[in-house]
Amino acid sequence: MCLSPSFELFCCPYSWQLRMERKAQPSPASPPPPHWCPCKAVPEVDGDSGKRVKEKDRKKKEKRAQRRAKRMKALLASRLGSLRVFSTSSRQLKNKVPEYQKIFQEDNGLPVHLKGGTVDFLLYRFTMALTVFGAAYSVFELVRAAFPRKNK
Repeated sequence: MCLSPSFELFCCPYSWQLRMERKAQPSPASPPPPHWCPCKAVPEVDGDSGKRVKEKDRKKKEKRAQRRAKRMKALLASRLGSLRVFSTSSRQLKNKVPEYQKIFQEDNGLPVHLKGGTVDFLLYRFTMALTVFGAAYSVFELVRAAFPRKNK
């Protein structure tokens, strides 16, 4: 509730509107009653005392907190389960780094990008063929753009 006339002016748009309406009306002999303002609403009271409302609010808050705790517990459990899936403790991987170091450090006359075996050789040839094809196609398109067809 807005009790003072000076505060009433700045309380909210509703009080500003009410003040303007009061100015338009002739002033009564008694001071105007304080008006109800939505921004200063008084909480509802259930029955003759506010204890019931407070108790209901407390119970609602407790239930909400319990639900929130259950959801958090479920979320943490699912997160831990997903972490276990990616854990390497269930099986140990063999360290292959020393083997690869021996293969790549041998002096057998092959370039490094071909020392991996047949798969590396095939990937190298495919990449080279794709590069040559792309370069040839680019030149073809440039020539075609430079010399457009004549319209008959």
